[in-house]
Amino acid sequence: MENMEKNKYTLITIIILLVILLPLTIYGTYTSVRINTNFNKAFKYNDKLWFYDGKKLIGTYDCKSLRCDYAKYANKTKSSMIKNAYAFIEDDGPIYLYNIKSGTVIREYDEVDIGTNSVFYVKEVTDSNDGKWGAIAITADIVNKVDTKYDQVKYLNGKFVVKDGENIMLLEDNEPIFTTNKDITDFNDNYVVVSSEIDSKKVYELYNYNNVLMFSNRSPLDKITFVDDYFLLKKYSNYYLFALDDGEERYIDSFFYEGTEEITYEVQEDKIEFFAGTESQKVIELNSEE
Repeated sequence: MENMEKNKYTLITIIILLVILLPLTIYGTYTSVRINTNFNKAFKYNDKLWFYDGKKLIGTYDCKSLRCDYAKYANKTKSSMIKNAYAFIEDDGPIYLYNIKSGTVIREYDEVDIGTNSVFYVKEVTDSNDGKWGAIAITADIVNKVDTKYDQVKYLNGKFVVKDGENIMLLEDNEPIFTTNKDITDFNDNYVVVSSEIDSKKVYELYNYNNVLMFSNRSPLDKITFVDDYFLLKKYSNYYLFALDDGEERYIDSFFYEGTEEITYEVQEDKIEFFAGTESQKVIELNSEE
């Protein structure tokens, strides 16, 4: 009888504890799930940034301030997730390059801007506002393309053009291969087109990589266009097709056009046809100049 009474009190005690503790346990579990689960898959929720690939959660970032968000590029457009693996994040401080999958900050920058072909321009963090620019490529990994030591950086036709003081340089493998004090607008394996202004008018010149001016008796020109292995030179409304044989000028043919349409061309096996819009302006036979 005494044991039955004892068991009765024990059972009552267990029931009371269950009544008290079970709701607390359920509430704690619910609260934990609610805090750590983003049911609506919002980008910013519960002081975190949530990164999704479709419906799949890739990773999160713990915010440190109310300004936590995707960073803005220098042109004021907002960045977004990169390659489903990285993000530029601003969080009331420098811009973080964040590895979403590992949950780590890889680098810090003062400014970032978007280029082309997975290239991004990045400005180093300094105590003053005189940080220098460089470039990185973000693919599966982060690849340094240009050291952060230039006033300006741009990506042009597969290479980088940088400005360092008055010098403008064309880089290959992060090293200068051509230097000028004029804007670099185009290049091929042997020559570089530069532009400058004379009396508020933009003019062009062609140099080889030894900084020797080509077509010196015709420069400056209104435009220079690489046409396959040839050069189309514009002076006023006249267009001249030239070749360069070891640096020696060889005139091929010319035509006149004073309209406003951009001149385009189509290279065929033995001729080049030039167009203004859709209208043919000139067909130059290449065999005749051999």
